[in-house]
Amino acid sequence: MNHKQKLGYTLLGAGIMAVGITIGQFVTPNIEAQNNGVFDKIVCREIEVVDQDGNQAISLGSNERGNGVIVYDNQGKTAFVLHSSEKRDNTLFIFDKQGKAAISLASTEGANLLGVMDNQGNQAVTLHSRVVGGNAVIVIDKQGKAAAALSSNQKENLVIAVDKRTDKEMILGD
Repeated sequence: MNHKQKLGYTLLGAGIMAVGITIGQFVTPNIEAQNNGVFDKIVCREIEVVDQDGNQAISLGSNERGNGVIVYDNQGKTAFVLHSSEKRDNTLFIFDKQGKAAISLASTEGANLLGVMDNQGNQAVTLHSRVVGGNAVIVIDKQGKAAAALSSNQKENLVIAVDKRTDKEMILGD
């Protein structure tokens, strides 16, 4: 095969490719994945949003344990968690700058709860309203035991304080 034949076949191939590209532009529809339009619906099990540096910023997901949203701070620590499941119902956790739980809000079938944690992430104060058992504010000591409580139910109102030395309770009620 001489140079003229090689050049002829090369030009024939280039012509066929040009015709294919031209037909492709007019026959095939636009590719939606490369379009910055509006989507009506996206179906997936998890979405991860990253910041400009590629660090995880928000995570949305659904699995056998429930549905959740996690928001991370600029240092990559958890800032907020919103979780919904059959076992734990609906819960919102807010974390401090060290990544420890600071506040929890929960709504269950039998109660609504607000928890405030100490700087170690341990429960310090709980406010709850229960279907059975009434309403209460409970202060928890560093050992995780109830130290004081205000309680109100259908029958009585109570103020309870616990002596740490003797574990005896002092109860004021009506």
